[in-house]
Amino acid sequence: MVQMKRLFATWRASGQRLGLPFFAVLRAEACLCADDRVGAEAAIGAGLEHAHATGEHRQDSDLHRLRAGCLQRAGRIDEAAAALDAALDIAADQGARLAELRAAIDRVRIDWSTSSSAEAAARLVTVAASFDNGASVPELSVASALRRIHSNGAADRRDFWSQSAPN
Repeated sequence: MVQMKRLFATWRASGQRLGLPFFAVLRAEACLCADDRVGAEAAIGAGLEHAHATGEHRQDSDLHRLRAGCLQRAGRIDEAAAALDAALDIAADQGARLAELRAAIDRVRIDWSTSSSAEAAARLVTVAASFDNGASVPELSVASALRRIHSNGAADRRDFWSQSAPN
């Protein structure tokens, strides 16, 4: 994490700004993996601010998805769900299917924690089905497992997320 912060600072000191939202996603993901919610929120805020100022919106869906992760960790479940809904809508509008799949997976996670997963699970199935049969990304394996256990009980859901939940 220290090395990543140093590299990011060097990149910023160069005056470069193109791609800042992409680097904000990387930094936020690393911060969340290190349980640094404050650092993740700062990276997300910088990425969204840059996107708003410059029109560089390619990473908006991922930034909103990661913001939802921060909100969920803070116990703000309704706000996290709204951030994921925004991530889903942005990704769908951009045709960014992998970003949409990631947000759909996280939306199911939020809904399962509140016992209201039918709508989120249906969206996940739709998004996952939009990929070619030959597509090979880890998120499709997660989506496939979720489809298999969706009708099972809450204990199966808790076991699944404790073993394989992505950020």
